[in-house]
Amino acid sequence: MTEQERLERQKKWVELRADCTVEGAFDQIVEAIECDVVRFNELPEKRCKGRRFKCSRETQQRAYIAQVDEDGELIKENVSNHVEKNHFKILVRHNGDLAFEVEPKWNEETLACDLKIGGNAYSVFQISQKAIGDLLFGHV
Repeated sequence: MTEQERLERQKKWVELRADCTVEGAFDQIVEAIECDVVRFNELPEKRCKGRRFKCSRETQQRAYIAQVDEDGELIKENVSNHVEKNHFKILVRHNGDLAFEVEPKWNEETLACDLKIGGNAYSVFQISQKAIGDLLFGHV
């Protein structure tokens, strides 16, 4: 981070901290997953094994990621992943089972919102990969 970026972050700490909520983190994670699903679907057929996926927000608290057929209809017999929020955490489920929980925590040193899984901070893109990587690439 450059000195200018650090100064801007310091000036905007109030807004940044206000966004460090379960709601804000949920939206960031789902947006990253949506982008990653689009990028996967744009891969050549050989690289994605002819599979396509859909990410959809069922409610303001829940989004699902599942395989679809060529018409965009869900393939019912396949597994799906869900991202949902409760009052304190974001829950990621693989085929109904809890895979991991994400807890947003304000970091006073970096003036950033850390997304923590088991005490370790992850980027929103790392969380997306953990949430859907195996589903997209056939290891679930």
